[in-house]
Amino acid sequence: MEAFNLGDQTFNFDKSATKTAYASLEGGDADRCGCDPCRNFAAQRTAAFPRDFLDLLDRIGIDAKKEGEAVHCGPEPSGKHLYGGWFYFIGTMEAAGEYQLERDGFSYFIGTSFPWILVTSQGAHDVGKPENQKENG
Repeated sequence: MEAFNLGDQTFNFDKSATKTAYASLEGGDADRCGCDPCRNFAAQRTAAFPRDFLDLLDRIGIDAKKEGEAVHCGPEPSGKHLYGGWFYFIGTMEAAGEYQLERDGFSYFIGTSFPWILVTSQGAHDVGKPENQKENG
């Protein structure tokens, strides 16, 4: 396990185990769903994420094209559509903190429950299946 700090949060992650788990998945939640909003998200998902967020996902071993959940929240006044969601990785939370990173309307944090990125202690067969999640903490 490797330790990582994000603001006042400290967590450990197993990049190799996380990558192995993601390699076993055919696609993300938006691919499995297939409704129009999810198809829209799937077509644009990596372009929608800021570079530093994609770098964080890569560092942890998360495949950015395989979200555990994608949620369409609706259109914004700008005409863009707001989405929420989360990713899973194998690790433990050492210090939960209350840190949320926000840049240009995009926000995320590490947590042991919804939203955005979920820290779990589950095996590879459970990644991306919220009904089977086992929360730490």
